[in-house]
Amino acid sequence: MSTVPDAPVTSYAARVQALNTDLVKNVDAIRRDYRSVSTAITEAETRKSELERQIAAMQSELQGTSQMLEGLQATKARLARSLAEADRTYQQIIQSSEALLSLLQRESHDVVLPRPSQPPR
Repeated sequence: MSTVPDAPVTSYAARVQALNTDLVKNVDAIRRDYRSVSTAITEAETRKSELERQIAAMQSELQGTSQMLEGLQATKARLARSLAEADRTYQQIIQSSEALLSLLQRESHDVVLPRPSQPPR
């Protein structure tokens, strides 16, 4: 009967042990990477939620500002119309006043007052 030398079994065991050590190191590295990626995902999700909250707040503020702006623009247009009407009316008042003044001046020049008579001597 032939005997199998012990040397190859020992070298196989050493090789398997080295591979196992490398496998454990690589699995540990992947687990560290997994935890790092998980942490990065949590941070990114938190940041995303904060940005979404800020966007919602800004959209609400934008809507309120837009409504206020529309109201202010409507008020400005109404005031511009009022000013234009006031200017037209004031011009009419000036024209009427000028016409009245002219009439009164003509009338005052056309009035001939009798001279007081001289008392007898």
